[in-house]
Amino acid sequence: MIAAAPTMYDSAGVLSDMVGMNHINRNDHARAGWFGHRRLTPRACIADSKKHLRTFLADALEDLGFITSECGDAGELDGVLDAERPDLLVLGVSTGGIEIDKILETLVRKEFGGKVLVIGQPDSIIVKAVQQIGDEYGIAMLPTLPTPFSASSLRICVAQLLPLEAAPSPAVDVAEALKTGWLELWYQQKINLRTLAPAGAEALVRMRHPAWGVVPPAYFIPDDRDPNFYALSEFVIGRVIEDWHYLLDQKGAVDLSINLPASFLRDGWAVREAAS
Repeated sequence: MIAAAPTMYDSAGVLSDMVGMNHINRNDHARAGWFGHRRLTPRACIADSKKHLRTFLADALEDLGFITSECGDAGELDGVLDAERPDLLVLGVSTGGIEIDKILETLVRKEFGGKVLVIGQPDSIIVKAVQQIGDEYGIAMLPTLPTPFSASSLRICVAQLLPLEAAPSPAVDVAEALKTGWLELWYQQKINLRTLAPAGAEALVRMRHPAWGVVPPAYFIPDDRDPNFYALSEFVIGRVIEDWHYLLDQKGAVDLSINLPASFLRDGWAVREAAS
């Protein structure tokens, strides 16, 4: 273990030379902190050259309550930091991936006050080097998230960034959400328990609020006696029908199911309107 330490240091030094960060005086870039900018909902920027990985990580982080943005190229990070002021930068480290040197240089130059989560193999020389350089330049580096990872391990890594306060209840009136287009449907695949084969999907309504991110249904779905419940039910029915036609054209027929309140189904007029 003692003999391995110089190797890691040398690796970090080589990467630092490649980055061109040795000319930066770390004392000139002491963490100023982003005090006064803390939001109820944390923001995360995902920096990775692979689109499918950015999408996967964005979905996972949004499920945890983050508002996400993406950076597929090191040159985009400057603008993202200015526009989004993320609390977390998720950095994918892989061979032939995003330009790590430019990412680190930008973080130091912009005096990034958030935290950085590196995703990769902890024993990788480049992962160790990135962690060490980040520490040396005062960047708040979280412990590396090893690959492959689960949703629970991701949650553990970012737990300190998750707000203790619950989202306001109700977060927003559902009528406003319908008017502004904040509602969307997520589809959860259903599995036939006998054959273990896919058996369609269930539509789940979600709200993507511009300030609070993805809002859980408990905070915006009204009581079934609320008149807005009819408008919400009509939205779900209409959107599912649109999505079903799209899937029919692209993939073939898919069984889609929805949840509606009993009060809606007992209303003959509402059912006839939905059917028409």
